Amino acid sequence: PAKRFESDELTALRERMVELETELEQAMADVGRLQLQVDLFTSTDPVTGFVNRTGTIDAIQSALDRLDRMEEPVTILVLTVPALRELRTSVSDADLVGGLRHLGALVAGGLRRVDRVGRLDDDTFVSVLSNLGGKSVGGVLDRIRDALTAAPVELGGTEHELRPLIGALVLERSETGAHGDPDELLDRAVAVLAEVGDEPTVVLG
Repeated sequence: PAKRFESDELTALRERMVELETELEQAMADVGRLQLQVDLFTSTDPVTGFVNRTGTIDAIQSALDRLDRMEEPVTILVLTVPALRELRTSVSDADLVGGLRHLGALVAGGLRRVDRVGRLDDDTFVSVLSNLGGKSVGGVLDRIRDALTAAPVELGGTEHELRPLIGALVLERSETGAHGDPDELLDRAVAVLAEVGDEPTVVLG
């Protein structure tokens, strides 16, 4: 009887463990859905404090409105650091977050107060540069590249060179006055990164 009791108790514990695992999976799925809703309805990246994709889209739309009304050009700058992807497997989350914040601060430091800085994903930053056209953007891109490569960044107790890939989509006054949807324009700017080599790349949209 004692052995039978122990067997029944063990079986009950196992069944309870299965139930808890199922409940945990459901809770994780709920958290994922809630996080997606937060990402959709907020405009701030929780890691860096800059705008996220939603905030970037809003900034692009505002810049397009100024382009239509006052013919102010706008540049969508996109920057990624391939080394960050490799470092994800060798540094702690805390060190990686610190590196992202440092990187974002360097990008922001090379821009003006009127420019909006955002983070699209784990490795990609984006900036909406107001009233900046093709004749002036090259100097800004060079300044940001020089700021990021001036000195190694310490992550996890080791210094790393974070060499960026920098691209830009420049939108200026067109004869038709049509420039496209902000989401589409952001995707076009990100696509410029595929063409980037050692030097920043500028594409006129």
